[in-house]
Amino acid sequence: MKKFFRLAIVFAIAGAALLTGCTKDYGTDIADLQSAVSGIKSDIKALQDAVKDGVAIKDVRSDGNGGVIIELANGKTYTVEKGAAGKDGKDGQNGNDGKDGKDGKDGKDGNDASPIVKVVTHWNEGFVEFLYADGSGFKVPLHIASSTNN
Repeated sequence: MKKFFRLAIVFAIAGAALLTGCTKDYGTDIADLQSAVSGIKSDIKALQDAVKDGVAIKDVRSDGNGGVIIELANGKTYTVEKGAAGKDGKDGQNGNDGKDGKDGKDGKDGNDASPIVKVVTHWNEGFVEFLYADGSGFKVPLHIASSTNN
């Protein structure tokens, strides 16, 4: 009977240790996630308000140091600085020589370039579209980050 009693006590202690050792308080993890979601909602709201206010890119120019300055139609400017140069990587192996291609046909002369007449910002699709007077244009992908500039 003493062996059974001792064995019951050992199992009770081991069970209590396992139950208390396996619990994790997820409260701080949940609070951190809720805070992050709240910040993202705030950023999205700011972008939606900017689109409603007609904010568009007015000018993109060099800052003279390898970076660019982006000027918005509302007068705010954002500077994207040139990053530091990284270390050179190890040279890769040379590839196989390619086959020579056939000569192509001469093309027609193109039209002279037209100035930009319209800039369209597609926030939801993630790009800015520059349209020329002749209907042609190009798209530039956007990378939106929170900013306290201006």
